[in-house]
Amino acid sequence: MIRLVLACALISMVVFALLNAASVVLGRRQPPHPALAGFKTDCGRQPCWYGVRPGLSSVNEARLMLRERGLHPTRTGSVYLYYTGVAGCDFDLASSYPSDEISSIHVQKCSHLRLGDVLVTLGLPEGLHTASSRRFWILFAGGRVALQARDLPSWSAHAQVTDVWLIDSRLIIRHPWRGFVPRWRFCQLERRLPPGFC
Repeated sequence: MIRLVLACALISMVVFALLNAASVVLGRRQPPHPALAGFKTDCGRQPCWYGVRPGLSSVNEARLMLRERGLHPTRTGSVYLYYTGVAGCDFDLASSYPSDEISSIHVQKCSHLRLGDVLVTLGLPEGLHTASSRRFWILFAGGRVALQARDLPSWSAHAQVTDVWLIDSRLIIRHPWRGFVPRWRFCQLERRLPPGFC
């Protein structure tokens, strides 16, 4: 009887190991979302989007860098440049008047950009910022890169990312990153949550 149990356990382990290896191989063959190239192209450290760095790049420098990549704003204003349809996303660059420096980059309306894809590109988050019971931001780069996804904080790697902000100031990390935990467990682990959240 023990031999039968051991044989079944060994066969199960081999089958699961083969399935795991196959999923890793298939996952690596999937191309990354084109929007994620913006975080890598001419960028060493974050926050950075196609070489434009909030707090360091001027509006004219940003316009020239993006023009070299064939990107032209669809709308401009006195304090912003707005681009549409870039790698499946829209994004805008804003400056704080009277400064000529880019203060924020807002990437939005990305079709099929998943939280797991962003985590692969940017690494593990440093924490969370809460603005209200319905508004959570996942923070990277010391609070200078913030993203929001649907169904937060009942996260999964498949959650649709709705907004990514790259900013020249820092958002306060109010909660540590707890991974992909269910909402009820997150409420047990965190005591300083906004009213009405749990």
